[in-house]
Amino acid sequence: MGYRSEQSGTSGKTTRILSTMALAVLVAAVTIGAAAAGTPAPTKRAPAKTDSAQAAARAEQHVVQGMTYIKMKDFDNAIIEFTRAIDLMPNYAVAYANRGVAYIQQQKLNKASDDLRKAVELDPGDKSIHYNLTALYCLQGAKDRAFDSLDKALELGFNNYDALRNDPDLEGIRNEAEFRKVLEKHKVFIR
Repeated sequence: MGYRSEQSGTSGKTTRILSTMALAVLVAAVTIGAAAAGTPAPTKRAPAKTDSAQAAARAEQHVVQGMTYIKMKDFDNAIIEFTRAIDLMPNYAVAYANRGVAYIQQQKLNKASDDLRKAVELDPGDKSIHYNLTALYCLQGAKDRAFDSLDKALELGFNNYDALRNDPDLEGIRNEAEFRKVLEKHKVFIR
């Protein structure tokens, strides 16, 4: 099938860490100040990851494992892994999108719809989510929604023309005049 699954890290979020030298100066200043005041100096500890950074890392691991299950066509375990990622990070669009794709593979279209809609709510600029909504709407017979999602996917830069030509889930719209109209609007010409 022509579904697009994605992996995504927490890129774009930067963590500011004091340099080793700046940290050493800060510890020395606190120690000297504490000694002068007659209070014990704090013990030196390695900086720990924040809880949210740990949760994000674990969630990403679950998505990676879920993708492995998707490739093996083990959709039940893929759904479990994507759900674990969502439990750790409730706003993780990629986890919702990939769980939606797994639900499509299982023909659980209502659950797929819930997840893909949540994913697009969280990340409206993701072209793959809109393409997967196109496929879902085709399977549901909702052609008008399929055309709207296809239009949005193309607007966002979706360019997997082989999927547009060959994805069996698009059979319900591929021969429609509106399909050609949406493609032509975006200067996409396929045979």
